Parts: sequence; structure tokens; C-alpha cells
Amino acid sequence: EGLMAFDGEGRICAVNQSALNLLGHIRGGLLGQRVEDFFDCSLDELLGRASAQASASWPLRTRDGRHLFAVLRGQPRSVPVPVAPLLKAIEPARLPGICLGDAALQEHFRKALRVYERDVPLLIQGETGSGKEAFAKAVHHASQ
Repeated sequence: EGLMAFDGEGRICAVNQSALNLLGHIRGGLLGQRVEDFFDCSLDELLGRASAQASASWPLRTRDGRHLFAVLRGQPRSVPVPVAPLLKAIEPARLPGICLGDAALQEHFRKALRVYERDVPLLIQGETGSGKEAFAKAVHHASQ
């Protein structure tokens, strides 16, 4: 797992080697930089997903187009996290901490949710670390 720590202003304070590898950077290139410079998400959106006991991960895209899954531990800000437009039919309260900023991911999520809610088993395939478990949890949490 890649681990990154940042302060309340969004400046990166610490990062492990796995995070450096995932982001394709060297340590000196990240420390002191703003997280918003690396992720396609505002600091308010990131901090709005924080939880003291975070367990569910959510999709996160880097500025250079890499797709990751993140868990943010900390005190949440009371800023509402927008729900993707394609998911407006699903009540936002049923989507805790799920970020679906990618159009293809939104479509796959919508299809998976429709199938899952008809009690049809889903087979989710992908490479190790691609976020299969996070996707499955998101579908489960969003379903009735």
C-alpha cells in the first residue's frame, strides 16, 4: 500500500516508497507539494472523505490519469462531496465516500448496481491492486 501524509493545508509531509512508485515520483519531488497538484480532486473533496475509522476505499485519479483507490484517515470536513451526475437516481446518502469521477467507471458502476439489485451474482475481475474489493464494497453500500 502506498501511504501519504499531508497537513490541513494539503501539503505532503511524508510518503512511503510504495506511494512514490504508484505516483511515479521521487521523494524530494513530493514533500512539501500540495496534494491537489497530484490528484484530480480538490483538497475539500479529499478532506470531506476523511474518517477517523476509515474502512471503505474509493476511486481516485491522479493528474496524469492513473487510477488508484484511496482511504483517508483523519477528521472529516463538513463539506458535502458531490455525487457524479450519472448517479443522481441513487440517493447520495447511500453512497458514503464513493468518488466516481471517471465516466467509464460510472457506467460500469451503474450496470453492476442494476445487476446486483436483481440478486444476480457479480464476477469482478482485474489485476491485483486494481480496486476490485473497493468496487464490490461500493456496489454493496449503494444497493438497497
